[in-house]
Amino acid sequence: MSRGQFYQAAPPQVEPQPVWQLVHAQTLAEVLDIALQTIAATLGPAAAQIVWDIRSPRLLAASASTPLQTPSTQELATLARGESICFDHMLLLPLIARGELCGWVDVRQNGGLLDDQLALLALAAQLGPTLALHIGHESHSVRLRYLQSLTEIGQHLSGVLDLERLLAAIYTAVSRVVSVSNYYLAFYEPSNDTLELGYVMRNGQRVQRQFRWRASEGLAGLALHHRVTLATSNYVAECARQHVSPRQISDLPVHPNWLGMPLVANDLPVGILNLSSPDDLSYTPEQIELLEALAGQAAIALANARLFQRSQRQAQQLAALNRIGRSITSSLDPDQVPSLIMEQVCVLFGAEEGSLLLADQATGDLVFTYTVGPVGTALLGTRIPHARGIAGHVVTTGESQIVNDVQADSRFYSQTDQSTGFVTRAMLAVPLRGVSGIHGVIEVMNRRDGSHFTQDDCQTLESIADQAVIALENARRFAQVDQDLARRAKELVGTNTLLQHNLQSLTALNALSMAITTSLRNPREILSMTAHGVVAASGAHGAAVMLPEGTGFRIAVRIGTNQIAPIEQICATVMRTGRPELVVGSHPLLQTLFAVPLRAPHRLLGVLCVFYGETPPLPTDQETVVLFATQAAAAVESLDLFAEIRGARDQMASILASTREGILLVAPDHTIALANSSIELLTSLTTSDTHGQTIEQVLNSWNGQVSYASEEWTRLRTGLADVLNTTQPFAFGHLNAATNAARSLEWAALPVHASKAEPGGAIVVLRDITEARAAERLRQDLTNMIVHDLRSPLASVMAAIDMLNRGIAGQIQDGQRSILGIAYASALQMLDMINTLLDISKLESGHMPITRAASDIRPLVDRAIERLSPLAQDRQIAILADIAGDVPKVLVDRELIVRVVQNLLGNAIKFSSRGSTVLIQAAVDGGTAVPLLRLAVKDCGIGIAPTDQDKVFTKFSQIGESRGGTGLGLTFCKLAVEAHGGAIWLESELGVGSTLFFTVPLA
Repeated sequence: MSRGQFYQAAPPQVEPQPVWQLVHAQTLAEVLDIALQTIAATLGPAAAQIVWDIRSPRLLAASASTPLQTPSTQELATLARGESICFDHMLLLPLIARGELCGWVDVRQNGGLLDDQLALLALAAQLGPTLALHIGHESHSVRLRYLQSLTEIGQHLSGVLDLERLLAAIYTAVSRVVSVSNYYLAFYEPSNDTLELGYVMRNGQRVQRQFRWRASEGLAGLALHHRVTLATSNYVAECARQHVSPRQISDLPVHPNWLGMPLVANDLPVGILNLSSPDDLSYTPEQIELLEALAGQAAIALANARLFQRSQRQAQQLAALNRIGRSITSSLDPDQVPSLIMEQVCVLFGAEEGSLLLADQATGDLVFTYTVGPVGTALLGTRIPHARGIAGHVVTTGESQIVNDVQADSRFYSQTDQSTGFVTRAMLAVPLRGVSGIHGVIEVMNRRDGSHFTQDDCQTLESIADQAVIALENARRFAQVDQDLARRAKELVGTNTLLQHNLQSLTALNALSMAITTSLRNPREILSMTAHGVVAASGAHGAAVMLPEGTGFRIAVRIGTNQIAPIEQICATVMRTGRPELVVGSHPLLQTLFAVPLRAPHRLLGVLCVFYGETPPLPTDQETVVLFATQAAAAVESLDLFAEIRGARDQMASILASTREGILLVAPDHTIALANSSIELLTSLTTSDTHGQTIEQVLNSWNGQVSYASEEWTRLRTGLADVLNTTQPFAFGHLNAATNAARSLEWAALPVHASKAEPGGAIVVLRDITEARAAERLRQDLTNMIVHDLRSPLASVMAAIDMLNRGIAGQIQDGQRSILGIAYASALQMLDMINTLLDISKLESGHMPITRAASDIRPLVDRAIERLSPLAQDRQIAILADIAGDVPKVLVDRELIVRVVQNLLGNAIKFSSRGSTVLIQAAVDGGTAVPLLRLAVKDCGIGIAPTDQDKVFTKFSQIGESRGGTGLGLTFCKLAVEAHGGAIWLESELGVGSTLFFTVPLA
């Protein structure tokens, strides 16, 4: 007879057996039957009850259906002394076992005083020990069943690595042992001695709560720190007895009946398991012992699952770090690099806001330079005063800071929140440490899932900050060099233009001008040629070039005269005004002096003095002298510009030599003009293999040394030929290693234009993606392994739930059936996710069987609408299909296309507002070489931002507001449509809605 049932005897049909026959009864039911028959034989018609366990009375048997009668406290004390209690119509007999009152027999007779009490006392004296023996045996059997269930639970928990599934399995296991009203499991964080809610059930329903509290508060932390189970029927009184303050967990009610059980794995605390109830409920020692055994197994399983989760997170962080590294090295734009860094950082940490603050060297203030997030742009240019706030503390001390309760930190600079309305809850800030000191701070705020920042997060962000500093310095240095080159080149173009104008204006001086521009050896030679040319062209008596030196001038060039002492004052005037001076009668031997400034584009080099006789030079001769002087000054300064350009060229060559990407410059004649040092590392080609060789020869040499797929080589050769022939503006592809000795490379080819936009060859860039490919293969292998290994046990779980639901293992209650329905639906959803992943994997590998048949599109659309009609009706959304009756048939796999339409339709319903309409249209697309049928699914939802539209078909992507789903539906749609030879795309506008199109071939 199971616990909670009682035996109701039928009226005796045979003579009752003697009382001593109780000891020969084989089962508890036989014992109760003998007892009731003896009472009936002794008293005749009477109502009898046999009750066991005075602490929690349990009706074992009754001769009639009557409510349980419980004696008063005084009556129980009398019974405990072994005495019976007799009234007019009632007799209470004690059931004594092992010297203690274990229960009583309640006999009621309508005929008056009860007779033959001695016989009934003898019956009770024998019945007490006999019942104790059989009930003890029954408890032992129940305990064996519990232990067997515990073993099964342990085997199940040990195979679950998904944390969410494991938490649900632990709750299910606990509910099999005891009745659970309110339940939560919290994780322990030893670094800050806190507990955080992980799984909460309230009255049998899962509720989502995010809450963290100190382990020193309440009984939960006490049980965890002492590693003992605490059970009480009065939570507040027990807190007072243990000298701790009661602690309400989030908005969960504080019930008097409370049980806290620590979860310890490998001698390390993992968390706490808590049960509470408002009812008058207590837990037996056997139940607590079983729960402790279950907690031990659950703790180990949780530790393993969290370790697995941590390894997955680390793998994701490594992948994110690789993406950040690629983003940093993909651009040298000083404005773009920080934006790339901050976008990747916020994605990596799941942060609501992120900022990069740079220090103002003059004031020490921190300036918001780059921000990511909905309100961060309002802070651009805002300053945090020197040494103020958490960011100022990081810059001052050079130490990273993790603050998970910002509002309680006195260092927090609250004016930023006040100006934007944003509420900062948690912050992680690390310094940007460069060679010359700390340049600023990177900070991220508020994880979207509400979790805290950890020391691992801090180390990861510090690594990113180190890369960011290098990238920022390189970008700025490159930008400065680029600006200097552009400025110098612009100045050189201006100078050359001026020289060309002068040469065209003075055809008589063409030979001299050509001599100057074709023999630029040094400044003195240019000035000498200029002085001789002026004398020869203008008929002057002599000339001199005066260059400033100290407070006076020195003679750089002198022709035809030695009398130059009187002209220094005139030269000083010309240098001061910057204008030519014509002086007549300046000296008896030098009647006329024409002093012209040697004006370069950026400075005055000196003065060209031309000496004439009594007749001053003609205006045309003066103009010629001015042109000569200007040309000479520009030529001298050009020498300096050429020297600087050569230096910049050498610096650029150094940058190309130090970059990790391999670079090949292909000349217009298809020969290799340049190959940096990384080419040898990535291709194993030596300098002799590339120097002076054609690109075809280089590719043949490379192909002979490594093994890549023939179609990849063909793509490389074809793409490069298209770029060289200017038929394509860009080409790229991959070379995937077939052996461990080769590298996986990503290549890109871009055209190089010479002057007047004529073809100037091409540049080929090679990037090593070996590690990225290996990481991707490892992730795919791990995903496939998990998916395949999950499918079989998940099918077993669903079969077991179905068997329980059909009552094969015993009758179940309505509440249990509801919970089983939830479990079965969740398992079915997980199985659908696994099947979708498998289908995606088959589509990606080309192994998905596709059975094409000519079909009308309208029945396929109707099947998809029928499957989603309940969901649309629940959300009050109308589904309209605008498909003409003359639409031609399509050649498709019917079930795949139904699933595609169903996924698109479900996505539209999910993101549409209540009461709106979803429209499905179909029409022939004649804009393609081969006519296709184009289907469109249009919703009136929230829309998708342009920056997010490229991500919608990415696996596991969740765009915008999360509304459930796995992020696999649109990926499956894309692969299925492309497998039919069609295409899928999106058109969306924020606040208006989205339309998803796809095409399939006509039959």
